[in-house]
This record gives sequence, structure tokens and C-alpha cells, in this order.
Amino acid sequence: MARCTKWDFLEDDPDLDEEGQAAFAEASELREQANALAHHARSKELPARQELLREAVTMYGRADALLKPRVSTALEKAAVPAALAARELALQCRLNAACLALEAATVPSTGSSGLKNAEQAEEASRRLALEALQLDATNPHAALLLARWGALLEKREASEVAQWLSKAKRWAQERKDQEALAQAEALDSQLHPPPSSWGKEASDWLRMGVHLLKQGKAPEAKKLFMQTVDYLDQQEGGPIELLLSRPLRALAFDALEGLMESFAATEQFADAVRCGQRATSLLNSTRPGMQVPFAEPELSRREGLLHLSIGHAAEANGEKDALRHFRLAAQALQRSGSDAASEGVAVLELGKRLVKESKADPEALDLAVPVLEHAISCLKRAQGRIGEEKGTKPTEEVCQRLRFRELQAQAALCEAYQIRGDRPDAEEVIEASKYLLPKAGGLALDWAELCGKWAFHAAKAGKLDEAEEALRLKWNLSGGKDTPENAALEIEDKAPCPFQQRCIQLQQEALQSLALVQQKAQNPVGVQESLGLLSQTGAQEGEMERHLQRLAPAPGASKEASCCQKYMKHFALHKGARLWLACLAAVAAVLLQKTMSGHPSEQLLNQSAV
Repeated sequence: MARCTKWDFLEDDPDLDEEGQAAFAEASELREQANALAHHARSKELPARQELLREAVTMYGRADALLKPRVSTALEKAAVPAALAARELALQCRLNAACLALEAATVPSTGSSGLKNAEQAEEASRRLALEALQLDATNPHAALLLARWGALLEKREASEVAQWLSKAKRWAQERKDQEALAQAEALDSQLHPPPSSWGKEASDWLRMGVHLLKQGKAPEAKKLFMQTVDYLDQQEGGPIELLLSRPLRALAFDALEGLMESFAATEQFADAVRCGQRATSLLNSTRPGMQVPFAEPELSRREGLLHLSIGHAAEANGEKDALRHFRLAAQALQRSGSDAASEGVAVLELGKRLVKESKADPEALDLAVPVLEHAISCLKRAQGRIGEEKGTKPTEEVCQRLRFRELQAQAALCEAYQIRGDRPDAEEVIEASKYLLPKAGGLALDWAELCGKWAFHAAKAGKLDEAEEALRLKWNLSGGKDTPENAALEIEDKAPCPFQQRCIQLQQEALQSLALVQQKAQNPVGVQESLGLLSQTGAQEGEMERHLQRLAPAPGASKEASCCQKYMKHFALHKGARLWLACLAAVAAVLLQKTMSGHPSEQLLNQSAV
């Protein structure tokens, strides 16, 4: 008789395995004992310390051996909670054992036995770190241990050490593990100390200024960039525009670009534009012997990024030729062809401004549509979804930024179609871009604002369900909660900080627009819920009353609609009345449009989108 396999899943489930649970408990106890022994070893003299460290490594190894059955299950069935816990515990044991083995290898020892123990400890540290990577392939601490192991060897391979150190930094940045990143940078400084002359050259000032700018210290960075520019203007055959060699012109370009970013960060936009224009003069060779600062395609890429920054600064300064800089940025990055993400962003910025210009210049709208379509294509290519980059997906953080930009482009394209009166195309854009909406959870004010804009265009296109979903996202991403008791940020007696004020403002905008969309969708229950949540955000009573008046239908609109339906029904009863029915429907649509134009409800939704 064949064996029944009905209950085989019970044997495969680690949660129901008493022997496995006992092994996990014993491994956890061994881990704690090894931790205590390692702490105790550091208070002992050198000969005893090495012996105690070796004993602690052995205890970690015993704990790891007990966990191996469950670890193998975790690698096959990552969703089983007990197996995941076993893998996490085994990973800790291997990393701790590798760290202690490396520490034991650095303890000064004498005699042949001491040297042999040190060599064994070194090899054990490397083996354990590699085994840790088998459980967690991008663990920065394991990579850091391997870099330290390589640095201990007298005849180490410098390239291998640099490789592991680079991986440790990259993995720490991806996981936002500041502790591992700081340790990796400290080891890098220890292995590659700066020369004694560091800080006395213009290139050193530039690097220090870039470092400060990345840390958000724009005023301090600005001083170093200005020091670099002044030095090149006065002591290197300047002014900067007359420098001949490529290295000096590249150094000058970087310094001017950094100074421009520093001025922009401190809201000195006129000075930022001036520095940017000086930097553009370095991109061309104006006399014999003068070299451009970079080779292609890097030259075009840097030119595009520079004009993009100048465009933002010029726009903030109220200058009229800001659009020209965005156009030059798009052209340069398209010519480079080496950075699809930057090209997409530059083309997007140009397209958004062409849509804005179309209100005064209708011809700009004809340019905006293909420009925005090209921006969407570039951003998709940068995400590895189309083109040559298909399949080469960047990190999740980069993808998130690119999806944000793509949704911006889709919203701008929908607006262009709506201005042009192409309703079917606008509906198609809304339908094709709704998957870009983010998931709810956490504060993300930029995403909240973008969801509001997208919802506005979705509502204009008649996609009320999609608009309602986007407005709920705006409400959630600006700090709103679905439960009444946590409906908004807590309003204290003291005045809220600017950030809280912005959150409350976005919540109120989202709820007002949501109530309006629900009113258009004939959802009175939803309207009351939205208005109830709105009252909890601290909205004034007078504002609430005005909001209710805005939601009221326009006078006479329902009467005309009823009359229209009556006559349409009458003519439909007679054969050959289709032509009259079409004419009557057209007249009724014109009457309703005149009645509803300028209605406060549409103005309110538009205000929320802006």
C-alpha cells in the first residue's frame, strides 16, 4: 500500500519541530555565553586573552553548527519565520566569530606556537566572513572584515583590499548603516593617509568644499570654493577664462560649479547665475592651445547639468531667459547620450515650462507634447524597463526618485493634452500612469503634492475613482490617518512649527478636494466622512461653511439637466430622431458648460493642485 503523503508538510515545518526548537534555544544560549566570554577576555593579559578569544570563537562555531539544518531551510523557504530567525542568529554568530578571530590574530604572540595560532586565527577570520556572506550576500560588516583581514597581511593584494573596502562602503550606503560606513571610511583613512602637504593645494580646497556641500554646510563650502577661484584667477596665469591646460580648466570649472551651488543653497541666486555663466565660458576653446576641460561625452554631460542648475537659479531670480538654459541642458544631455536619468530630468524640466508658457504662447504646446513624451521614454530607460538598459535595474532608492520624475512627466503631459482639448489622450495618460502612485505609509510631502496634482488632472479627465485614490494618498503621505482618533497631526496649544503647518495645509487641501470629487461621484457618505476629518485638522468654522457652499451644485444646473433628459427621452421614442437628439444634446451640453464654468468647486480643485 502506498504511503500517505497527506501530512508531510508537518515534517517540513520548523515551527513544529521540537528538536529544532531545542537546538535554536541551545544555540542562543551559546551565543550569549560567547559574548560574555569575549567581553571578559578583553580585561585579561595578552597570553590569556588570545586563549579566551579562541574559546569564544569555538563556542560561536558550535552554535552555528546547531543552526545549520534550519539555516538550509531558510535559504530554500525564506518566508518561514523560524528559519529566518535561525539564519539571523547564525549570521550574528559568524560575524562575531570572524571579528574575534581577527582580534586574536592581532594579539602580540611569541614563539612558534604563538605565530601558528595567529596564522590560524587569520585564516579562520577570512573563512567565517565568507560564510557570513553566504547568508547575507551584501553584508557590509562581512566585507569590512575581509578588508581588515587583507590589511593585516604583510604581502597583501592592495586591489583585493580596495575591492572589499569599496563593497563595504557601497553596501553600507545602500542599507543606510552609518556605523559600518564610518568604520569603512576610518579604515580607508588608515590605509591611505593624506600626505603632509594636504590642504595647501587648490585641489584640496575643492575636495573639502565638495565634502562640506554634501553635508549641507553651504556657507563653509562657499568660502573654500571662493578661495579656489581667487587662487586660480590670480596665481595660475588667470583670470580663469584665459587658462590653457585641461587640468587647470577642469579644476576651475569644478570650483565655479561648486560655488554656484553654494550661492543657490544660500538663496543668492544672482551670484549663482553669474558663477554658472563663468563656468560655461570654460567649455569652449577660444584661442590656439586652449583645451576644453573634459573629453566627450563627459563634456556634454557636465554642460547639460550646469545649464540645468543655471536654469533653476535664473528662474528663482526672476530672469526671463531661464527657459533657454533648460533647453540648452536638454540638448547637451541628449547629445551626450551617456546618462538617461539626467537627460530625462532635463527634458522634463523643459517640458513643464513649455506647458506653462503655452498659456501665453499656444505654439509652445505643440513642442511640449513630444518633449514630455521623450522625457518619459528617458526615465523608463533609466529604470531599465526599455531600450539598451532593459534588465539593468538600479537600486530601489534611485528607482523611487525616477518613478517620482516619471509621474511628474505624466501629469504634465496630461495637462498639455487637456489644454489642447484631447480628452481621450488625457484619459489614456491617466490610465497608463496610475501604477506610478506610491504606496501609503510615512511622511513624504513631495509625493503628497504630486499626488494632488495628478488627482486634479485625473478628475478633469473624468477618472473619479483614480482621483479619489490619489487624494487619499496625499492625505496619508502628509500625515493623515484613516482612523478618526488619529485623523491628523496633534494640534498643540502652541503654534506648530513650519513643517507641521505644511503637513496640516496639505491634509486640508487633500480632504477638501476629496470631498469635491466624492460629491461629483454622488457619494454623500464619503463627503460627510471627508468633512468630518477636515474639521479635525483645525479648519475654521467659517472656512468649513464656505467649503460646503462650494460643494453645492450650481443654481439651475439640475433643472436644465432634468429638462435635457426629458426631451432626449421624448425624441428617442420616435424613429428617425437621432439627428435631432444629437443636436439637442449638443445644445444642452453648451448650456450646462456655461452654467458650470467658473463654479467654485472647479476653482477649489485647481487651487489644491497648485
